[in-house]
Amino acid sequence: MRRSRLIEVPLGIELWFPKGQCRCHDYSDLPCRRVVVALAQAHLGVVKPRGTISSPAASSGYAGTISSFATALHRRGFTDGLVDIDPDTFVSILEELHPKRKLFL
Repeated sequence: MRRSRLIEVPLGIELWFPKGQCRCHDYSDLPCRRVVVALAQAHLGVVKPRGTISSPAASSGYAGTISSFATALHRRGFTDGLVDIDPDTFVSILEELHPKRKLFL
């Protein structure tokens, strides 16, 4: 099986799944590049065999969330890295992205 990888220019990831399927996610047009790079690396880490994502469809859900999260940060004027997101901003974005879910933090 081929190895999944981060592509830095243009920013994206190439994922290979156990059944030989490939899925590429292009993150090059997203704002908040430092955050997106960190989240793309995390996305790589949760694809099988290391993680729990075992299908291209499930991976697309993660990619969509990364896009929505980066866009929400950008609307707030955020320009720093992932570790610089304060808890209030993080919770506010989660509530915005998932308004019908009750968050237990």
